[in-house]
Amino acid sequence: MSLKVFSVDHIDYYGVEAAYSAGEISAQGYLGHGDTGTQEITIFGASGAYGFGNGIAAIGEMDFLDIADCGETYNTIELGGSYETVAGASVYATLGNLGSDDGTGFDEIYYSIGATFSFGPDGGITFAQPTYLELPLPF
Repeated sequence: MSLKVFSVDHIDYYGVEAAYSAGEISAQGYLGHGDTGTQEITIFGASGAYGFGNGIAAIGEMDFLDIADCGETYNTIELGGSYETVAGASVYATLGNLGSDDGTGFDEIYYSIGATFSFGPDGGITFAQPTYLELPLPF
């Protein structure tokens, strides 16, 4: 579990994240809140994976971003699979939906295909980057 608090250039942010892994199941989640002085932003999300064996796993993630002062919310949900080719290296594919509640009716289906490689004795970082940081959001 990790707690983060920081303030940079009049942006105050605090958040908490946690991860759990037991056998073939892994899960992580986060919750954060920021204040830029003119806007308040809340983010939260969760992701998980279930390993079926032989390097194959089902993966899923959901993320939520709320910009309170604008009345806008954005969310993603994705499902997919991954295959670990060798220890620490895997390929993945996901299908997801990016939606918003900003009055425009924005709703977009997307896919992602990629590869990851974990360095170090613990197999990489503890917490993965949330999906919404990887997407080109329309604001």
